[in-house]
Amino acid sequence: MFTAEDRAVAFNLMDEGRVSAEREAAFTAYTGDAPSSRQLRDGMVDYFWTEIRSAARPAFVKPGNQNNRIVFGMGLPGKAGFHPGHDLARVLNLTGLKAVFLRNLRAFPEFRQLEGHEDDAEYFRRWLSDQCTGPAGGRHLFVDATLRMLNKDRRKHRYHPVWATRWDLFELFVGEGANRWRQVFGVRPEPEPPSWLLVLKYKATEAGELYRPTQLDAGWYGFHFPPPELEGYAMDLAGAADQLVPEYIHEQTDHSVGHWIDAGRLLDRADMTDPIGLPEQRERHHALLMRVHGEAAGRWRY
Repeated sequence: MFTAEDRAVAFNLMDEGRVSAEREAAFTAYTGDAPSSRQLRDGMVDYFWTEIRSAARPAFVKPGNQNNRIVFGMGLPGKAGFHPGHDLARVLNLTGLKAVFLRNLRAFPEFRQLEGHEDDAEYFRRWLSDQCTGPAGGRHLFVDATLRMLNKDRRKHRYHPVWATRWDLFELFVGEGANRWRQVFGVRPEPEPPSWLLVLKYKATEAGELYRPTQLDAGWYGFHFPPPELEGYAMDLAGAADQLVPEYIHEQTDHSVGHWIDAGRLLDRADMTDPIGLPEQRERHHALLMRVHGEAAGRWRY
């Protein structure tokens, strides 16, 4: 059955204006020159997991994608251009890390309570809730252990890309709660809410090279909206934003508990629901692009 998300991805691929001929050829090797809808989806999933998600050197950092690399300028943060001193924001879904916690529980005593309960989803939910709502000192130790775990785990289990935005713009939504953090990032709701979300704040230089994301870097994901020949912007899933929030991707990088502290120790539960569905989310985002960029965004289909 052809879903709203399938339609969105198809439009994104047809209108995508930032994929180089070199990347398009590499992608076509997975889908064929004239794929059916099923072949297109299967080929894209294979491309994403092979060339992006688990790649030692993901396709977005290779020479064929240098047209999407963010070039750091020398201006002051907040002025025109992108300064290496800009702070970035990243939202981490702890609920989605169950498999990572389980394969590292013997290496980190902080997670030993999970041993013997590997197949008990309800136990994991209660355990994670306890870690995220306990005393401040306990939350600090848990976040520190979690980030050290991810730093260790990524050496063997790659998971690209990391999605980030500018902290100064994300900060405007911090007080609206965890569900709003997710919506601003354009992260679709999970099928089994709620989710515990953690926010990290770090320097652009700590991320390494930054890139504008294309549909190829998002996989079969219709909640991405890459406007042609423009800066990449996250699609607000509440449809309520009156300004565009840029989005960037980069390779996995190490994080410390200091990045959480610098973000204000933000850790909260999101109910993972949205007031509108994908078609209206895309329509409202397109209207906002038109208000900001005029006809430059007009040819994009939603």
